[in-house]
Amino acid sequence: MAKKPAVKKRRYTSRDAFLDQAIDRLEYIDSGSHKDTALYQGVMDSIQRLHTITSRFYDSPIKTDTDLMQIRAAYEDVRAACDSYLEKNSGLHLHLYKKQREHGIRAIRDIVDRDLFAMDPEHHAFDPSKNLKELLESARKSTVSVDDPAAIRSVGGSASTRIPIAMKGESGEERGFFTERSHAETEDEIAKRINDRYRKKLAPGLDTDDLTDVYTPVQKLCNYSSFNRDRETDCASVEDFLPVYRDVLRTLYGSSASDELLKKKIQSREAREAIFDLCKDSYQSIRQHDFNHDIAEIDEGRPIETRNVAMSRMADLFGMEGLIARSETMDLRVGDRTVSGVFMRTAEGADLSLAKKGDPLDAVFTDEKSLMQGMDSAHVKCQLADLQVLDYLCGNTDRHERNLIYQMGKDQHGNPCVTGITGIDNDLSFGKIQGAKGAMVPPDSIRIMTRATYDTIMGMTPQALSTQLADLGLDAKEQQAAVARLNALKARLDPANVVMSRPDMPTDLQYQSARNGIRFDPAHPNDLQYAQRGNPNPVLVVQDETGFDSISFETLARGSDKSMFGQLAAAPESLRASGLLGKDKEPRGIQYAGATRIGAFVDRVVKKYGVRKSLRELRALSDADAAREKAEKSAGAAARKQQRKQAAAPDPAASAQKGTVTV
Repeated sequence: MAKKPAVKKRRYTSRDAFLDQAIDRLEYIDSGSHKDTALYQGVMDSIQRLHTITSRFYDSPIKTDTDLMQIRAAYEDVRAACDSYLEKNSGLHLHLYKKQREHGIRAIRDIVDRDLFAMDPEHHAFDPSKNLKELLESARKSTVSVDDPAAIRSVGGSASTRIPIAMKGESGEERGFFTERSHAETEDEIAKRINDRYRKKLAPGLDTDDLTDVYTPVQKLCNYSSFNRDRETDCASVEDFLPVYRDVLRTLYGSSASDELLKKKIQSREAREAIFDLCKDSYQSIRQHDFNHDIAEIDEGRPIETRNVAMSRMADLFGMEGLIARSETMDLRVGDRTVSGVFMRTAEGADLSLAKKGDPLDAVFTDEKSLMQGMDSAHVKCQLADLQVLDYLCGNTDRHERNLIYQMGKDQHGNPCVTGITGIDNDLSFGKIQGAKGAMVPPDSIRIMTRATYDTIMGMTPQALSTQLADLGLDAKEQQAAVARLNALKARLDPANVVMSRPDMPTDLQYQSARNGIRFDPAHPNDLQYAQRGNPNPVLVVQDETGFDSISFETLARGSDKSMFGQLAAAPESLRASGLLGKDKEPRGIQYAGATRIGAFVDRVVKKYGVRKSLRELRALSDADAAREKAEKSAGAAARKQQRKQAAAPDPAASAQKGTVTV
């Protein structure tokens, strides 16, 4: 039998890596037996013409206005071709592959739009020393000038500080927050920053060289995840402050300090607020250090904020518009100083961390039943299914109900409901994790996704994934871990595990039967009498979000506690138990459980020695103990070695009796 000739896939290129990423995604989309239309072919041909023109100037300076006009004309041809395609191929009526093509071509048009804006002489002065690559790279990093020099003062240090920004772009005004580019701090960097920031604010007479020593007593004031005390309430008066912060004050001013002395130290509200801020900053900084190292597997010194940009790019690659708060690299310029960082556009909606009793979002999270009813729209369920896939691929360990922004509305009965979600605070992603840690949903717990998500995963290459991350400071190990997670998703989507949805069968029945490992006989659809037991844990792939219409949130959450649906269903109870919802309630403090490295160390050493000392003193005790144990172990090993040597040596008396001499 003659072997069929291999079909060589076309390769279109713009020579520009950033635009090529969008072209790669467009080429992932397999149109099957469908013939490319003239409009689609026009887009691809215009990209090839762009490549012909730009190759001459990509690495060589653009010396004249004529050269720049020629490049602009090639970009304008691509934009016109994209516009012609989108004019005829947009809307909800499109089939799956055409809908994907629409997203892909729209992404290319957006990039071309930005590049044309960068080459517009009205907005950017022409620099004949730059080549096209340099021109585009500088254009794709937004630069914002701030008139007020005081604004830059809040930018600095390693702690993230968000500065509200409103800027005019090619699509109008854009609002969001700028965060300076920072890195995962070391313990010494945390100690130095805390000491530099707070030492001069505290009353004189301190009895410690390291202000982060307050971490140990502060644990008793915190809930499981954050310093949840109320600043206004705690700092209102000396009488309110002292009973709560007595152990903290004695860590600062001496373990034998009397209440009378401590009252003198906190007479002013400024002094109480400084101690409050010190406690919060120390606790959250050390907790963050632990989480970076132990959960997210982000090494000390690695960049943090740019991981938001990486997740935003991955959401774009998947065509998940609006699912992740859009982020991009940015330079903030004030006077003669420029600070590099990340600009995250504002996500519209309600924040669970700010919800008060009686708010619509608070009503949705009242209990498990209200949440399942309030998040039962097909769009929201589809977004959650997409998000658990995206979070796993990106290694995002910190997705929980308070790292989402909720768009709110009302259901058919007039009750508050969630109409959409947006993921925020995505900076604890792209660590060296190769499995699932933290809040990540493991592949085995992913049981439903859309065809578009399935096709994107199966079509994605390690090279395309690495290209998305190359300019964001992620090292080789972090990129290799991302590729390993991609391969794990592909293994989960092995044909033996996948059940493609069928139009002749209710989707909820398909999901439940797939979840239970039931495969229906095609000759007798919907009839359990002819069904057979198949894969006990398959993945149901639905055509689009309409496939979630007949599947209730309750069904998706039941028996799937590791999925995002199961985690959300359990959220109301945990939020209420820890006092994180409903501002009419007093914050509840619970003892730190020692789940992370420093906390576990403190708990272990405190239990062993029966004392509560500063973190530095506890480390000294532990180090001395370890050194002593090592010395004892070494001495014991030496003694045992000597005993074995003596036991193996011949007895001289016995040797003499046998007529031999031992030398």
